Amino acid sequence: MKYFISDLHFGHHKMVTFPGRTSFTLEQWEKMYLDIINSKLTKDDFLYLLGDFAFKPEKVKHKIKNKNVVLIHGNHDPSYEKCVRVFGKSNFFITKDIKIKDKNVFLSHYPHLAWPASHHGTFHLYGHVHDQRSEYWQQIPELSEMRSMDVSPESYFRQYSEFGIFSEEQVYETLSKLKGHDNVEWYNKRNGKYEKKGANSM
Repeated sequence: MKYFISDLHFGHHKMVTFPGRTSFTLEQWEKMYLDIINSKLTKDDFLYLLGDFAFKPEKVKHKIKNKNVVLIHGNHDPSYEKCVRVFGKSNFFITKDIKIKDKNVFLSHYPHLAWPASHHGTFHLYGHVHDQRSEYWQQIPELSEMRSMDVSPESYFRQYSEFGIFSEEQVYETLSKLKGHDNVEWYNKRNGKYEKKGANSM
């Protein structure tokens, strides 16, 4: 099973000022989420951290019992070199493509309007914005069917009324219901003109 979470911000003193986190101390937040992670993951599972994991990952990463932990670099993570030392070259990326069931999934710390093969219905998971854009984007008709999802703790809490980490089953169930927003007709260019080729490929 694959699991996803972004923006844990372990060791970030401003974390306790973020909406939805003001009732926690840094220590309480870290303990709660490490308990969630360690209780969910088996040795064969994978955890994808979509950025802003920890100011000092070397002090936290070893507390995750599972060894299959992948970091996507966020703007509040330390240098590339340090992240490679902590996670290893094979488990550290700027962006990454994976698969959930029959769908390709593009992972990035940042939300993208278009991503690899988004016009063919692929999924996109991101963090960075702490669920502060989700409802706004869903109100825009052209984006309401976008097959992307914020995987921050705030997003999890909004959807499930508790804190947790997203499973691949939850991701698939949510995004497979959407049609997609990036119509393939924009990419079917012939002789300098865009040629419409049937219905949306989503």
